[in-house]
Amino acid sequence: MAKLKNVRVALRDMHYVHYSNIEHILAQKRDELGSCFRDLQLNLLSPTLIKREKVVSQEFCKSKDAKTKILIQRAKLHDIKHGDLISFFFFSKIKERQQTQIIHEIQDTNEDTHIGMPAVRDAFVNYYHQLFFGGNGIDPDIIANGHCLDTQDINALVTPITRKEIKDGLFSINSHKSPRLDGFSAGSFKSVWDIIANDFCLAVEDFFRTSFMPKQLNVTVLTLFPKKKFV
Repeated sequence: MAKLKNVRVALRDMHYVHYSNIEHILAQKRDELGSCFRDLQLNLLSPTLIKREKVVSQEFCKSKDAKTKILIQRAKLHDIKHGDLISFFFFSKIKERQQTQIIHEIQDTNEDTHIGMPAVRDAFVNYYHQLFFGGNGIDPDIIANGHCLDTQDINALVTPITRKEIKDGLFSINSHKSPRLDGFSAGSFKSVWDIIANDFCLAVEDFFRTSFMPKQLNVTVLTLFPKKKFV
């Protein structure tokens, strides 16, 4: 995480140097390109002017592409900001629906009634504990009659994940998907894979070894966008 934070600082500095004044840079490149065209009209066969026009044209296209990407990112931030009201309504409906699905009261096999979340939870736990570990337990013949994993499948479930599987999983993600809250998209990790491969794999391997994932690695913002105006 510390390394990602350092990268984020470097990216912010790079953005300030190269993109904070992108409007002025784009206007300057446009004027240079116009000047090149006017000079070429006076001397169409000049190798120097042809080479200069090609270089300036590439720089202009690069600046224009950078401005387009910045506008796209700003549009995403704008939509996220103004989509909060819709998201609030959506999540309130989810919460309301979840409340209707909660079991507030249950009666066990002894016809004893359990009221409240803790009592209902304990009733479920006790029932399945008795089912699996009490009395005669589960009949093995019943289990054998169902679908069971063979030895190869069982071994595959406990086999440690390989670094090739980690890389294939990352590179299967669309590079142009929306970035995470820290600004890093899948394409960011792919483009610097030669540098971060070891650290990235160690982080994934640690999750599979400890079953612990820091909350900040799995944070998601879900925003709904209206398809029509005034909806």
